[in-house]
Amino acid sequence: MVSIEDAKEKTYMLFSDFLKNNKIISGLSILIVVSLIGRINNKEKDVITVADQGKFDSSEARDEKKVSIVNEFEGIPLTADLDLWKNECQPQDGLIYLKKHKTASTTFKDIAEKWLRIIGAKKKVEPPMIGPQSGCFPAKFNEKCWGNNQRQNPVLAMVDHYRWNMDYLPSIFDPNRSKVKTFTTIRDPLSTFRSAFNYFFHGKEQRCEFGCWGYPFKQFFASSSLEQSSHPTIEEFLDILPKVFNASTPFSFRVSNAQSFELGMNFDKINDMKYVKESLARLDRQFDLILITEHFWEGIVLLKHMLCADYSMLYKESTNSRDYVIEPLNAERQAIFDKFHETDTLMYNYFNASLHRKIEAFGHEKMKDEIEIAKETFTECARKKNCDIPTNGATPAQTETIEFPKIKLSEFLKISGKRFKTKNIYCKKARIPESY
Repeated sequence: MVSIEDAKEKTYMLFSDFLKNNKIISGLSILIVVSLIGRINNKEKDVITVADQGKFDSSEARDEKKVSIVNEFEGIPLTADLDLWKNECQPQDGLIYLKKHKTASTTFKDIAEKWLRIIGAKKKVEPPMIGPQSGCFPAKFNEKCWGNNQRQNPVLAMVDHYRWNMDYLPSIFDPNRSKVKTFTTIRDPLSTFRSAFNYFFHGKEQRCEFGCWGYPFKQFFASSSLEQSSHPTIEEFLDILPKVFNASTPFSFRVSNAQSFELGMNFDKINDMKYVKESLARLDRQFDLILITEHFWEGIVLLKHMLCADYSMLYKESTNSRDYVIEPLNAERQAIFDKFHETDTLMYNYFNASLHRKIEAFGHEKMKDEIEIAKETFTECARKKNCDIPTNGATPAQTETIEFPKIKLSEFLKISGKRFKTKNIYCKKARIPESY
């Protein structure tokens, strides 16, 4: 009889071999270990430490579609400019980071802020308008959504949660794109869904209600006639989802294609495959790097090249990790999940292909060598406690301030779809169709 601790140790050994040999761990090996354990106490990582690099891969992560340097994926054009990865790096003045929920975003925000501080540009970061959400989240970012009713020209830095606007934001960023790059992160859809469920439904509610804690999970559970346990599981939620899902429920996007929504796709068109494919091609062109968390090391190498940085500048210590239990979904629940995340699944596979296209342009042998350098640097940084680097008097690029007409709080709440109740915001009307 194999003990739980012995089975866990075998799991860690498998992942250790992955880091040493850089080989894909077969799904069969994982399933064998899972069958011995029954359930795995897996620490949810919205952050990354040196000891955990490479462990974003879930036993449930989908098989990757192998790609070479091609110009399309399943008929969708791959539109990213490859010159960035073929040529020598160029020093940058800033960085636009789209912080998406539950996609290792805390880690990469910390990395972005550290690098911006080192180059002297952190004070140029555009502030959120109100609360932790930048822009007018969950509405798309528009001209009325700049913090303090003003922005820098050119915009040098953004690092907070906001919702991408494919029509508006590129018009602001593209004129200075040679000096300020744009990137975001995406994650395996099922891993992201699990993380969102445990964070927004089972997580500790904060005093500030900007996060709309519980939505839409509590509302959907409440509308179900099925009995639930005292601590409902994600399996119970998937069982009721087909019967209770209502797109008009506030924050319903959290349970259906959340990542595509945050990348700016219209919620009422998010299952229109023609629209989705056109949107993916636009996004591939608009972002310089869309990093896949399951390919952390490759992403770090490309980010370092894109910023013309040192690896020591990109290391940050761990913060904000959580524990929750993972059990593999049965076939019926997997089918339900797939139905509600068809677009996110296509998006994930498409940008996985786009990432490998960039790696091909960068060079596989060069990538292999750089990953080893990155790992050695991060290990040394962990020993030195964060590799903190002084700014040495660095000054940011020159900008000017553009001011916009002030908007009333009532107008902001109308745009973002939220309303005030005494001093806190609540979420009963957290949607406006024209912005979704």
